[in-house]
Amino acid sequence: QGSRSAPRTYELKAEASDEYDPSFYHLRKTEHQHAMDNIARLRKQKASASSSKEMVLPLVAEPPQGHPRFLACRLLIHLPSMFAAARRYLMYALFSGSWLPPSKPEPDIIANIEMLGDTAMDISGSSRPPQNRAYSRAASSMSGKSGVTTNVKPFSPETVASSSKSFLEVLHILTLQVHTLEECSGLHEQLPFLDHEQKALSSGVNIDSYLKQLLHVPRSLVNVWALQCAPDGPLPSDGSGENRGSVLGLLIALYEHRDNAKGASGGQKSGNDDHGGARALSSDGLKWLLRFYSALVDGAKGIKDACEAATSGVPIDSSPSGQLCDDPQTRNKIQRM
Repeated sequence: QGSRSAPRTYELKAEASDEYDPSFYHLRKTEHQHAMDNIARLRKQKASASSSKEMVLPLVAEPPQGHPRFLACRLLIHLPSMFAAARRYLMYALFSGSWLPPSKPEPDIIANIEMLGDTAMDISGSSRPPQNRAYSRAASSMSGKSGVTTNVKPFSPETVASSSKSFLEVLHILTLQVHTLEECSGLHEQLPFLDHEQKALSSGVNIDSYLKQLLHVPRSLVNVWALQCAPDGPLPSDGSGENRGSVLGLLIALYEHRDNAKGASGGQKSGNDDHGGARALSSDGLKWLLRFYSALVDGAKGIKDACEAATSGVPIDSSPSGQLCDDPQTRNKIQRM
């Protein structure tokens, strides 16, 4: 399109919208924001033209075939430290910008703060500045010890629903892990020039180890109140609510309480609602990932089969034989979640 004097402009077809990369480094952030609005529209158009009404696309497409000398770079996204970094940032999104889990509200301390505020008034009802300053210092001291502030706002599903923290980059990495899982698991056999460390990493990449990394909860997050399922914790779940301190558990919590448009906190406006295309791509990308994990333990014949099930929304027929995941404990736990 365009006049003879103006440079030509091109419009992306809906069929190619799944090839868009929201982290492509040659575009500025503002350009990506405009592009994501357009891509979200095109992907919706592509899904509506599909025979499957439940079709969703992964956040990013499978990367193109790489040069053998550089394929080992893809092993980096399968390092345990990459799962740890993803888990940390997912908590940041779940806790609405806090890097640490919020503390459990302490009713006794809250009551003490309120009583201390009442004693700041003398018998005649006039306020005493020195006592008010003492109240502020005492409340501040209590806040530092218990995690409670004077404006107590307990962590709840509404807190998650109102969070506007994006985790698009984390979804990008987790989706690339899916796309490169099968390739990286065989590099130690295909590329004889790999060094010992690269071969050891490649030989350790398989579906069982991958799922265990997704389910891993570090010791520091075990029995943390904010990550426990209701009624022991603040967030209910349609599943078992197990291993919420893991990458998979945090993804499920974000989907149930924020990125699932149908069920987030009883219809409360989500903090993501003002982010347009980025919100749509993130929600679809998260749904695709969760479908993939489900298909992987429900009897998918291979990675490709699980990816197709995640895209189409057609459930995999559960089969006790030929399971990709050899560990029944891992498989059953993910199915319960």
